[in-house]
Amino acid sequence: GAGGEDGRRQGSLDVSCQASVEGDLGARGVKIPCGLAEGSAVTVVGVPKAGAAWFRVEMVGGGGEVVVSVNVSLGAAEMVVEQNSWTPREGWGEWERCPPAGDAGRNGSSQPR
Repeated sequence: GAGGEDGRRQGSLDVSCQASVEGDLGARGVKIPCGLAEGSAVTVVGVPKAGAAWFRVEMVGGGGEVVVSVNVSLGAAEMVVEQNSWTPREGWGEWERCPPAGDAGRNGSSQPR
């Protein structure tokens, strides 16, 4: 086929544009064959190694830019999540700290978990 709602033509190959992909993030990542469209959502499910103090998830574009880098620190008192992006031309942007879970729209105070 020439590609439709569920496929795109890349060169002489038809590529299936799946609704979800799976893979081992520790093994050099997972490729999203047709990229992301506006309004797309990405869910990453994983379990940190026992005793881990932090982990990072990055989405890297086709040109090597880091579309989003999410750093998660697993502190004893609270979890801290920060996000950023990087391009070869601009370097790293400013790190943005996400509010603790359940604190969106509040004054930044942390609730016990």
